[in-house]
This record gives sequence, C-alpha cells and structure tokens, in this order.
Amino acid sequence: MLMVIFPVISYVDLIVVLVVAWILASFPIYVAGKIISGKDTSFGSAMIAALIGPVVTLFFFIVITAVLSPFLLGFAGVIGAIFAIFALSYLYGALFRTHLLGGFAIAVLSLVITFIVFAIISFIAVLLTGAPVVGPGPHIPSFMT
Repeated sequence: MLMVIFPVISYVDLIVVLVVAWILASFPIYVAGKIISGKDTSFGSAMIAALIGPVVTLFFFIVITAVLSPFLLGFAGVIGAIFAIFALSYLYGALFRTHLLGGFAIAVLSLVITFIVFAIISFIAVLLTGAPVVGPGPHIPSFMT
C-alpha cells in the first residue's frame, strides 16, 4: 500500500514563506521601475505592484473573457488578455509615475530580469549539485540489424 505523507506546515511558516516570496517577487519590479522611470522609485511601490498586479491582471482577464465569451467564443480570451495587459501597464504607470507605455516597459523588463535571475540561479544550482547540464539523449531503438 502506497502512503502519501504530507508535510505539516504551520500558519506562521506559511505566512513567512508568502512574505519572503512577495519580497523576492518585488525586486525585479523595483529594478525595472528604477531603470524605466528614472525617478525616485521606492521599493514600497514595487511591493504594492507585486501584490496588486496579479490580482488586477487576473480580474480583468476573467471578467472580460466571461463577458465576451458568449459573443466572441475563442477570441474572448485574447481580448481578455489584451485588457489585462493594459490594466497592468496602467497600474505600473500609476505606481511608478510614468505613462502607459512606460508601465508596459516596466512589466516586460521585470519579466526579463526575472528570467535572467532564474537562469543564473539554475545554472549555479546545476554546477553545485554536479548534475549534468545536458543529459544523454533519449534512447531510440533501431530496427535495422
């Protein structure tokens, strides 16, 4: 009989993990805001953006898609995503005191920074663990004998 054991985590541990993840998610937004806006960008505004941004994006995507899906079927999700991107760009623009295009640039640059940081951390982790960066290829059986 296979028994699955779930780790026991307290509410305090959960809150600590969520706060640390929130702070770590705010760093790329802060750096992107500092690069794009060029003004006195605060880390607090980046933390607000990291907290409210996904909620605003998801809300606009779900509401617009739900409202338009009876009329536009498959295209409702695309239009919902476009509205969500505009909402996120407006939010970043308002928080970092820049225009809509600047807010969009902050969103894109923060994604690029996050990707670069994760790639570096992953590469370091692979080097430290000794795991092969590129493993052996898949075994393809040959029927020619």
